[in-house]
Amino acid sequence: MDSDKQAITELCYYYARAVDRRRFQSLRELMAANCSLTAPGISLTGVEEIIAGMAALDQYKSTSHAVYNCLIEVSNDTASGEIYCQASHIYDDEQGVEKKLDWGLRYLDQYQKSNDQWQFTQRQLVIDWTQDLPTNRPQS
Repeated sequence: MDSDKQAITELCYYYARAVDRRRFQSLRELMAANCSLTAPGISLTGVEEIIAGMAALDQYKSTSHAVYNCLIEVSNDTASGEIYCQASHIYDDEQGVEKKLDWGLRYLDQYQKSNDQWQFTQRQLVIDWTQDLPTNRPQS
């Protein structure tokens, strides 16, 4: 059971890396074909629709997802999880000021194991808080 929890935790890390590095095609390996992804104002069904929907991240110069507190319950070949994450989004506002939009969020997940590999079957993104501030990076 602990190895399953570790595998699911790593699945969450791989998802964050795929999103941050804009390697959306790799989501095919991480998500079941009929997976659903929901967030405020977003409802995507099927891995191909999810991959296409990731284009919305192009509005940001970069993102960084810090995944922690992976609370996972495993039952045979299915599991559920509540995954805490802080997601940072770097962008330029209308005046050209670089800003960082942070989200404190949780993923409410469902997983399935097939051929000894865990995949997402459902991800619901819940935003608990936001903060949007200038980056204050020194200009070069």
